Amino acid sequence: MSRRKAWAASVMALAVAAAFAHQTGGGELDGDTLARWQSTRLVGVALPAVGWQEEGDVIVHRLAQLGYGVRVHYAADAPTQVTQVRALLDGGAHALVAVPVDSGSLDDVLAQARTQGVVVVPYDDEVAHDVQLALGGAA
Repeated sequence: MSRRKAWAASVMALAVAAAFAHQTGGGELDGDTLARWQSTRLVGVALPAVGWQEEGDVIVHRLAQLGYGVRVHYAADAPTQVTQVRALLDGGAHALVAVPVDSGSLDDVLAQARTQGVVVVPYDDEVAHDVQLALGGAA
């Protein structure tokens, strides 16, 4: 995997953590309380089946390092992916990291997730690239 893709996967994992920190009031919890809170949070990851295994592995690894529970699903087509995201939501996911198999195919289900208070972090390599540049890193 390229360093850029590894960076992007790490940024998305950290974006989930930052969104959760915002929900706790900006990280005002002590270490033990935060660890217990994190361990009860489930992050669902929905990725295309082709070409995303390595990024999925990095996202899962980074989120697990941060103390979150993670479930990852890979789909070959949009209907399967929508079903998988619904299953993640029904299974109690508090956050979703998603790369749609087809552009726009997850819009409706992710909008539903947001209305349910689920943190939605769309995986976007370009966003990660822009963050890296803003932080002074090499592209």
